[in-house]
Amino acid sequence: MTLSAGLVIHPAHASSPPNSTFDATLLSDYVQVSLKLQVYQNLTQIESSFTLPSFNGILAGDNATNTASDFQTAIRSKAPAAVVSDLILQLASTSLQNTQYQWFNVSVQFRLSGIQTSQSGLQLVSMDWKSFDVPQNVTVGGVEVNNIGVAYLPGVAGKIASLERGASSGNLITYENIVNYFRVTPANLVSATNRVNLLNFTQLFPSVDSWQESYDYSPSSVTWSFGVNQILGLMITETPSEPQATPTTNGVIYTIQASVSAPSRSYVQGDAIVAVFNDNSELLMTTIIVVGVAVLAISLVLERRILNKTIKRKPKR
Repeated sequence: MTLSAGLVIHPAHASSPPNSTFDATLLSDYVQVSLKLQVYQNLTQIESSFTLPSFNGILAGDNATNTASDFQTAIRSKAPAAVVSDLILQLASTSLQNTQYQWFNVSVQFRLSGIQTSQSGLQLVSMDWKSFDVPQNVTVGGVEVNNIGVAYLPGVAGKIASLERGASSGNLITYENIVNYFRVTPANLVSATNRVNLLNFTQLFPSVDSWQESYDYSPSSVTWSFGVNQILGLMITETPSEPQATPTTNGVIYTIQASVSAPSRSYVQGDAIVAVFNDNSELLMTTIIVVGVAVLAISLVLERRILNKTIKRKPKR
């Protein structure tokens, strides 16, 4: 679905969905995964009683065991030998700002192993797992951070649906409802928003070889990037009936930008990366130079010997 370029999300400084990130860095023994989900909500401007919980908290160590197990189960549905370790999950949710908007930010870091296999001195790292989805509830201090749709949105979605049905008769404002980039009717708004969950990365299914490749010569690495163009979460667009009226948009929204980084001489094959660690290119170049000099020296010695033999065999006059 293509959304109108004229959509405006108020306040003005939040005119585009916040960029959440999915970053995977390939290391010699494991993949370091970093997830940063930045959710922006301004539904309060439509329904003044609505707000997301304001809370800062962290899951780590023994407190994160169950969550790490849920992540591992989800990833193993894509990569059966995967092992999740050292998981840390943090929630940083702001209070309502000026009765207008707030942020609900969830970050996760963990190590992922068991997805690498050695191949001719190189490592073949599977990236099939990247489109995993954690369906379970995940809570920090009693606050749900994953299934936010069913936890926080049914009430406000129901009120908005009723508002839309009432407004349709007067035809003063038209509405468009988008849930996870699908248009839904007021009748289906509640059931659709129930399915909004943050730890769902199924949008990252395209193979890595279709992602945009770039090089960074400073840390000597290669990166493949992919952006989910669709707006995720719940988005309500109101358009007044006046001519040339500007639509306004409210919602609980985010999007995802993904990247995978590996050592510079690595390359991609479908949805797997052939990672080149312990790159001895400098040593290889030095060896080539030394061998070249040695070959040149040997050639000069042989040439001199042949020349000497030719002179000795020259017939006397």
